[in-house]
Amino acid sequence: MKVFIVLGLCALAAAQFKPIDIINNILGWNSDRIHGWSFEYHRTHDLMLVRNADTCYLVSVNSDTEKLLQHKDSREKLEDEVYQQIKSHTGESKGSLSEIRSKYHDIRAVAECFRHTVYDLTITPSS
Repeated sequence: MKVFIVLGLCALAAAQFKPIDIINNILGWNSDRIHGWSFEYHRTHDLMLVRNADTCYLVSVNSDTEKLLQHKDSREKLEDEVYQQIKSHTGESKGSLSEIRSKYHDIRAVAECFRHTVYDLTITPSS
């Protein structure tokens, strides 16, 4: 019985932290939400994945874009710019799940974009 009490207290203590966030940071996955869109930066695959309930946008991350993603203010500004670009349908081209596998080698992105319409998005950050 004592074992269950100790395990319960350990689970309660662990719940105070966000283990998913810790794991995501270790693996290089950061995420935000704007207007129903999820913005996920997969650092290990140089990919920003922007998705909602039925659409995925793949954004290649270069060194300049990566610098913008490292700081909260510049990341939020970039995400707003990407959101505006998605709304205006500029810089997008049809993509596929096989492209995610072959170009980015990102299995998590493949799973998250499964049964979604996939687009490549070419962005030009303003700063």
